[in-house]
Amino acid sequence: MSDSSTSSKPLANEIQSFNEFIQRFKYPIIATIIAIIPFLFALSPCPNNFKKHQFTCKLNDCESKCNGGGCRYDPVNHKFSCVCKIHFEGQYCENCEEGYLYQSDTKDCELKSCVNGKYQNGKCICKDNYSGDYCENCKGQIYQNKCILNIVCNEKQKQVFSGGQFSCQCNNGFTGNKCQKCEKGKVVVDNICVQK
Repeated sequence: MSDSSTSSKPLANEIQSFNEFIQRFKYPIIATIIAIIPFLFALSPCPNNFKKHQFTCKLNDCESKCNGGGCRYDPVNHKFSCVCKIHFEGQYCENCEEGYLYQSDTKDCELKSCVNGKYQNGKCICKDNYSGDYCENCKGQIYQNKCILNIVCNEKQKQVFSGGQFSCQCNNGFTGNKCQKCEKGKVVVDNICVQK
């Protein structure tokens, strides 16, 4: 019997103090409402983009700005900050960590090597004749597993591949790397080099 009376004493004390609180007011119903409001608020959720802090809802202004990351509330400074997804960094998780590149199709920062170039300052710097985020595209054409910049020869001139590169084989008195000039002492007449 003593166990049940001692276990109910703390509850009885709380009820006693609550009753004293209510009796101090002229209108007990108002006191009851005032006493219950914090408890009701503690049970109620905050609207979207708000976060509960003690007995108030604080605007969670970083949730939509964190690039898919989360948000953390600092109760000391009363502000939110972004918690970035793995391999992202920056105030709003807008950058990839060093050594990672942004993949627009997956919207993630992925460890990527520059296929035909080198990684520098967050992006690939491509070798000559290559393009693309990872230098994976050949600007010219693939010849013997190499990307060779295709050279455009002057009209009616022949393109040849020799020594690992394309060049123009000039005829009809033309000269130059694209066969665009006439040999010395000749002029162009109807796309043919003729004597002056």
